[in-house]
Amino acid sequence: MNPRPEFAPPFDLLPPQLSLPQDDGDRSGRARKLERARDAYRYSYDKANIRGLAMCEQLPDEELPDAGWRVGLAGVAARLVANAVKVSGLPEPAQLAELVRAVEKDGLEGGLREVGGVVVAGEAGQTIARLGDYAGLFHEWRVPAEAGELHLDSTFARMRLAGPNPAWIRRVDPGAGLPSDFAVEAHHYAAAVGSADTMDAALAEGRLFLCEYRQLLDLPPGAVPVPAGITIDYATDPVGWNAAYKAREAAYGQGARAKALVAPLALFAAIGGRLTPIAIQLFPQGHRGRRYPVFTPRDGLAWIAAKAALHAADGTVHETVSHLGLTHLVQEAFYLALHNNLSVRHPLHRLLAPHFEGTLSINAGADKSLVSPAGYVDKLLLTTIGGAIELTGKAVQSYDFTASIFPRQLAARGVDDPAVLRDYPYRDDGQLVWRAIESFVTAYLQQYCRSDEDVAQDGELQAMVRQVGAYRTPDAAGRLCGGGIGGVGEGGAQVRTRGYLIQMVTQIIWNGSAQHAAVNFPQADPMAYSPHYPLALRGPAPEGTAVSEAEYLQMLPTTNRRTFSCSF
Repeated sequence: MNPRPEFAPPFDLLPPQLSLPQDDGDRSGRARKLERARDAYRYSYDKANIRGLAMCEQLPDEELPDAGWRVGLAGVAARLVANAVKVSGLPEPAQLAELVRAVEKDGLEGGLREVGGVVVAGEAGQTIARLGDYAGLFHEWRVPAEAGELHLDSTFARMRLAGPNPAWIRRVDPGAGLPSDFAVEAHHYAAAVGSADTMDAALAEGRLFLCEYRQLLDLPPGAVPVPAGITIDYATDPVGWNAAYKAREAAYGQGARAKALVAPLALFAAIGGRLTPIAIQLFPQGHRGRRYPVFTPRDGLAWIAAKAALHAADGTVHETVSHLGLTHLVQEAFYLALHNNLSVRHPLHRLLAPHFEGTLSINAGADKSLVSPAGYVDKLLLTTIGGAIELTGKAVQSYDFTASIFPRQLAARGVDDPAVLRDYPYRDDGQLVWRAIESFVTAYLQQYCRSDEDVAQDGELQAMVRQVGAYRTPDAAGRLCGGGIGGVGEGGAQVRTRGYLIQMVTQIIWNGSAQHAAVNFPQADPMAYSPHYPLALRGPAPEGTAVSEAEYLQMLPTTNRRTFSCSF
């Protein structure tokens, strides 16, 4: 990668005049510059860890993080290490200085590498003997509010509406009813809410809601500890790396304790407009020929353990699907298609490019460190690192862009009616943000696209839409291209109307801003407190309603693993 010159602004001192390609008087010059952009933003489908999905082959210089961003990241990383010092007395000041240097040099990749090496591996560790010990892990940060609300069902319900994964819940179709393999009955409903409401009434009135995590069925469980990482350099020996990766996936169960893998179903009801938890079943009935108990709020510690197990599943799906897959990697596919097809003179390039800032560098750092063998995702989530990447890949490959447009996905999930579900911050705040973005996009595009004909004749736009939906398709120069994103366009891979273009552009901006914020920032407190969102289960999940405190604690992170869970 070439170093930046001492002064290299990301665009000409005078920004180019904007125009649609059909209105540009210098089409040949426009095409030449676009060809250079295609060379700079080449597609790759074979990264070391994120396999089969569109990513940038090599970061162009203008996509590297600036010094201010690196310094800010170094400050956060230093606080993580300082917190570990106060918990366990390690690391030494010299290691802290090394951490800051690594972050300033290598950015996110350096920060993840050094925090992992210093905080997790270098920490002496203190065994967790009781729930109160978890609060003692917080020194540089306040103890999350969830520590005091751990047992509240209202907090558990609130996580479905304003937690890290707020777009997973859906309404139960009154005509279809509950899934046949979810064995909730009227007496379970009564145990949760009493006699003031019935399950039949809630179903008929469209007040039942469901969260399912079937994606986790039959994935391989992770292990504690995870197998050692891979020392082979993927760039120089991809064949050797692939063989080592495959062997490592098979080694999770050898000489280590398997994590408990669950694939729960959870039922909620809107009562008086407020969401109320009803029941949790940790596997669909009949999975592997077994019957599974249905837990309700009457089941005491078993209910608390079942909620923790559901949060482990929700956290795994959140990190791999909702966060990494459907925001970070979907946005990267659009960003590559933008640079490969839209001239910097195109009005959409000017509008959209700022909303992708940092996407490529963060994703590249995640591939190298976050989702690497023996990296953070490997250590924290329910499944193996291969299983986690499988979840991400399937999510992106099955993504339907048009169906995911914010107002449409609210309606498709049946959560768009405030008369039924009164308080839904993701929906309510999201609608305000969506309308603001849509209003701005509408006014902006009306300046350049004065009719549907202008949109239909825009060759660069049409090429971008085709390419973002294609996959590993050679372009005229033989470069493999395509984002593999389904459902982009109207009537096929094309944009025919200004109305759809406004919706499409609004959704691209929404997904990289408000949607990402909704699944990113709420991680900070709920997931920092391990008993609330354990992310992985270190011991057996509850198999009946008789659960002791020792059995409950055995599920949760202990000793040196918990500092990372609390800090990241």
